[in-house]
Amino acid sequence: MTWNHLPLNLEGLEITSAARMRGNWLVEADLTGVEAACPECGSPSTTRHSRYVRTLNDLPVQGARVCIRVRAARWRCQNTQCSQTIFVQRLPGVAAPHARRTRRMTEIVTLLGHSAGGRPGERLMARLGMPVSDDTLLRQLKRAARVGHPAEPLRVVGVDDWATLAKVPTA
Repeated sequence: MTWNHLPLNLEGLEITSAARMRGNWLVEADLTGVEAACPECGSPSTTRHSRYVRTLNDLPVQGARVCIRVRAARWRCQNTQCSQTIFVQRLPGVAAPHARRTRRMTEIVTLLGHSAGGRPGERLMARLGMPVSDDTLLRQLKRAARVGHPAEPLRVVGVDDWATLAKVPTA
């Protein structure tokens, strides 16, 4: 299998190379585009400050781990009133800010953490070619619950059936 046939869904990234090392895939990618929007004020910037390498783990391919090394850019904000002077180019379709896993791998980690739990999930993830610790599974599950979907406002509050069996102290 060549790297051109890897099933990667990396929108906004241009794959420059991929190599199989010790049974795992190492994919090198560059961010496309000559400008980026400031996350604070939204103004576009074309002034690049520097570059850095960001490493992301992705879903395995035929049991082999996939590690993506993205060459991303830091930019200078052009808005003088903005508090953010230098910002990092985002990977909106690929990974969340500060994440070390792609969005699709994070989704699998959350689902397996929810269904299997800590240690069983850890063993299953390692068997599937996505080794993560039991603590990582539970941490991701808590993070997903905290972010969660906004709840609808309460319309009806019910009383628990077991509450009627409890003895109420009398004075």
